Amino acid sequence: MRIIHLLPVVAITSAMIAGCKPAPVTTPPATPPAAPGAPGGPPMPAGPPMPAGPPMPGAPAAATASGTSGKDIFAKNCAGCHGAKGEGRLAGAPKFADPAWQKGQDDAELIGIIRNGKGRMPVWKDKLTDKQITTVEAYIRTLGRAPKK
Repeated sequence: MRIIHLLPVVAITSAMIAGCKPAPVTTPPATPPAAPGAPGGPPMPAGPPMPAGPPMPGAPAAATASGTSGKDIFAKNCAGCHGAKGEGRLAGAPKFADPAWQKGQDDAELIGIIRNGKGRMPVWKDKLTDKQITTVEAYIRTLGRAPKK
């Protein structure tokens, strides 16, 4: 008789379990990852170095190992303002070809100006080596000499 009493309990419990469905699990839609370099995204991967382009107009060119004579260094870095022959191409640029200017500057002062700049003259100590600076200073000294006949 006890089994008869349990049958309704088992039947009701089974019906309840069968009728209960778990709530569907919803996952939020996957968001695509942010692009490299975008806010919240991974950093940009390092690529190969960019090739050097042509120098900007009017920008001084750094002296290269192949252009180590004073004349070459001067032509690449100084002639734009001082003229190819030291004639003072820009207003205010010293005229190296003028013997009077040459007498007014000693070597140490000229090297200091090349190295550290002065007025509109740019600083060259970060672009030229000390050897290149003294080499170009020696070349500048030749510009004030009278041409040989």
